[in-house]
Amino acid sequence: MEYQDYYKTLGVERDADADSIKKAYRKLARKYHPDVSKEADAEVKFKQLNEAYEVLKDKEKRAAYDQLGHNWQAGQDFEPPPGWQPYGADPRQSGSTFEFEDFADLFGGMFGGAGRQQRTRPQASLDLHAALNLTLEELYNAKPVELYVRHPNTGEERQLRVKVPSHLRDGESFRLKGQGAKQGDRTGDLYVEIRLVPHPQFEVRGNDVHVRLPVTPWEAVLGAKIEVNTLGGVVNLTVPPRSQSGRSLRLPKRGLPGPQPGNQIVTLDVQVPTDLDSESLAHFEALAKSCNFDPRGKHQRERYEARRS
Repeated sequence: MEYQDYYKTLGVERDADADSIKKAYRKLARKYHPDVSKEADAEVKFKQLNEAYEVLKDKEKRAAYDQLGHNWQAGQDFEPPPGWQPYGADPRQSGSTFEFEDFADLFGGMFGGAGRQQRTRPQASLDLHAALNLTLEELYNAKPVELYVRHPNTGEERQLRVKVPSHLRDGESFRLKGQGAKQGDRTGDLYVEIRLVPHPQFEVRGNDVHVRLPVTPWEAVLGAKIEVNTLGGVVNLTVPPRSQSGRSLRLPKRGLPGPQPGNQIVTLDVQVPTDLDSESLAHFEALAKSCNFDPRGKHQRERYEARRS
């Protein structure tokens, strides 16, 4: 097995703090996520990123990995400690997948070797850790997600239906009691971390969901009722007359669910038509002659008055 430089995978220095590691991972995960990336090797890169982040975000795992890294040169073959398995997802899963690594045995076996005294191997933890890729729609609707979970050591595969608590957000975790590894009469728990898949239309900020809405100049001037996509379906939005481009309108409780539900914030984006026939152009020419609106003159007066004061 070839030693992997997790710091190089995430593009951070070996002394990088937890925040730097998290920022680097999220940036690269958005780039290489198989659902959104156009890179040919996106799936491989994404699994490598997950494997690196799973280790470096945990203080104990990172410390153990650093000791392993001191003993092995990048590119050399080595015999991995018990429990060291590639970090990956079941191939049958697409959007919502369990990806987990059981590093409980990492500390046992890695300190042995020529010239070193064998140490007593600690009792392995039976807890497992997982990452769940979840779409915004799945989190909003709070419907059970069907997952296939394979234990990295035994190969045991289980099918789970998991209902994610609606108040959780990206990077937060919840526990599935008794769903970890089993050994005799002992049973561990499964800790699941939520990883929201980047959405092509919506942007999450706290509990609120933001979206830009293209509108025509006449809809902005005259006002209109326009259909808008939300996580809960299509709703009608009233655009007030004389709305400026960049104006934000609020759809109450259309954001992420929870004890304090968020809102959907709709930002108007006035679009100017470019493919106009002669008749349409004539209407705009008539408007230009009859309307004395001068936004530049108003702004110039405001700047002049501001300088005087």
